Amino acid sequence: MVAGASNDNAARLWHLKTGRIRLTLTGHVGKVYSARFNGDSTKVITGSHDRTIKVWDLQKGYCIRTIFSFSSCNDVVPLDDEGTTLVSGHLDNNLRFWDVRSGKDIKELTGIHLGQITSVSVSPDGAKVLTNSRDNTLKIVDLRTYDVEQTLQYAMFLFVSTFFPINLLM
Repeated sequence: MVAGASNDNAARLWHLKTGRIRLTLTGHVGKVYSARFNGDSTKVITGSHDRTIKVWDLQKGYCIRTIFSFSSCNDVVPLDDEGTTLVSGHLDNNLRFWDVRSGKDIKELTGIHLGQITSVSVSPDGAKVLTNSRDNTLKIVDLRTYDVEQTLQYAMFLFVSTFFPINLLM
């Protein structure tokens, strides 16, 4: 399956072999900016302009948790295979960590960017988070200390950020 976020306040899942929509996830009241599978693809996590993060059970086909995120959510990524811990990047320039079971925030990092965080990625080993911002920087955050480990900067806006296994870069 493929998950897609949409400007019509929904997320959709397509079956790759047939090309047909398998499921439409409705419930957000703002544009959906992010849709990600958890590790075993039993759930989809969505982030929206409506300042919520939703967790969708794909077997049941409905939302099992809504998290109020205080700011428009531009991207959200599970930190573990089960999807019990999430990290999200926001319009207010902040990075937030969430416990899905309780719906509460674990940690909020403020001041690491001067512009909105547009995307978030987790390293393959789960030890670091890469953020991309409209301030023309990428930041690598160590998840043990929540400190910015490295800043990468360029003079124009970067559109995509992701971690690659280190052996692909050498």
